[in-house]
Amino acid sequence: ELSLSEDGKRVRRGQRKSLSDNPHRFDDWECVVSREAFTSGRHYWEVEVNDWWRIGVTRESAKRKGGFRFSPQQGYWCLYSGSYGFSALTAPETRLPLSLRPRKLGVCVDIEERKVSFYTVESRAHLYTFTDMVFPQGEKIYPVFYTGDSDKALELLPAVSVEIKPVTDS
Repeated sequence: ELSLSEDGKRVRRGQRKSLSDNPHRFDDWECVVSREAFTSGRHYWEVEVNDWWRIGVTRESAKRKGGFRFSPQQGYWCLYSGSYGFSALTAPETRLPLSLRPRKLGVCVDIEERKVSFYTVESRAHLYTFTDMVFPQGEKIYPVFYTGDSDKALELLPAVSVEIKPVTDS
């Protein structure tokens, strides 16, 4: 069972609670989706991670009940970190170098370009990009977070605004 902070920015494994069934709630996975969804634009967020997680995006119509695989074919575009290593959840999985496993993960989704990219915040290294995301025009895309078997929280970090200025000759 999951415990979500009041501000909705931190999730961790917690005590089992009796909750009513909800079509948006996962029943076999320790997962949550964000309150916010995207139907257009480019969006970026950062997550402080633990050792065991799956983080990425999912389409609104993706299966959340019963058994399924986290894969683009199932409507999930995620990275995985855990006892089996570090990988992009493609079919088959794409192994990523353990040396790149981040403590802070950056996620950038571009709805119009239909791609989601992942970065390690500390070194700004590109980790992986899913291209050609398949979903109907206008379908909501949600950030998704899986805590795995860790009791440590996944935490959304405060947004950072970066201004890019053109180089001028002085």
